[in-house]
Amino acid sequence: AHHTEDMEARRVETVSREYIRQNVRLVKITSSLFPMMMFFSNISLVLILFLGGRNTILGKITPGDFVAFISYLGLLTWPMMAMGWVTNLIQRAKASLDRIQRILAHAPDIADAAASAPAFPDSSGPLTFDNVSFAYATHSAPALHHVHFSISAGRFLGIAGPPGSGKTTLLNLIPRLYDATEGAIRLNDSDIRNIPLAALRSRIALMPQEPFLFADSIRDNIAFGDPRFDEADIIRAARQAALYETILSFPHGFDTVVGEKGVILSGGQKQRIALARCLIQLPELLILDDPISQVDTETGNTILQTLHAVAGHCILVIASHRLSVLKSADMILTLDSGRIIEAGTHEELMAKGGYYADTLRLQEIEEELDGYERSAV
Repeated sequence: AHHTEDMEARRVETVSREYIRQNVRLVKITSSLFPMMMFFSNISLVLILFLGGRNTILGKITPGDFVAFISYLGLLTWPMMAMGWVTNLIQRAKASLDRIQRILAHAPDIADAAASAPAFPDSSGPLTFDNVSFAYATHSAPALHHVHFSISAGRFLGIAGPPGSGKTTLLNLIPRLYDATEGAIRLNDSDIRNIPLAALRSRIALMPQEPFLFADSIRDNIAFGDPRFDEADIIRAARQAALYETILSFPHGFDTVVGEKGVILSGGQKQRIALARCLIQLPELLILDDPISQVDTETGNTILQTLHAVAGHCILVIASHRLSVLKSADMILTLDSGRIIEAGTHEELMAKGGYYADTLRLQEIEEELDGYERSAV
């Protein structure tokens, strides 16, 4: 990756030269259209003057016929040029429409089953992974291997593990961003593949590891343009995400436009807006992928207090590299290479002395050292 500059430069140069060649060809054609039309219209006028004038002198046509021919030519010239111009626009529009049509005609891989249930099942039941395996491609190594667990409503499930262990993959299977290749995921004993996608996803709030913000105001990014939410709902969500005071410090408050992908915000601010977007929904399944990875410890603790309160009203699933987030979880799963290598409460895993216990102790030491450094400064 660090030594392919020449190859990539040659590839870009090849594509760029072809792009230039095609555009130069297009410019040559389009730039010749108007001169050619004017040329042929003037040639036509010369022919009419020569032939019509000769026939008028010879008495074969009257002067009135001669003038009429010249008038007809003037009337026809611009409509014919306009027809050529419109034809060009139609062809360009057709090419653009074909590209759009190819996208619209592409069927998604994830779709409602033919025998989908008409409504969402009672969400008071548990979320169950029944021997679930998943691979991103047919011949690739599985990202998850025979994952099995169950978490009841009102409970908090924590997912731990090193990078690449399958945490994000597991979270993405719940709202059916992907479908399990083996096993089944159930809500209240109903296979989620038999639940209509719209009904399933309307009850789930998912915060991805890399939050996406629109080039709009903070207000609209939190409410997501949903007219159901009023000012009180937006403020509640902002407070829960430890974001309210930060928003008030901006010149335009909630009406501050954040720019494309939240360009004016820090990573932690973007993360908290995405979290507020989830919390405003009051979902029945709240799925968070590393929700406080970019915020400081104090702000993170404030957010954790909110999440602990929310956990009693929904199924809360959090995957996090900062293991202190998972201490209060009712069940913690540790993944490694797509397999569950540890499962239990915080106390149980600390007693086992495995990956979770070792990593948490190291992180606590790092936080203490950071605290000493800040106090020394």
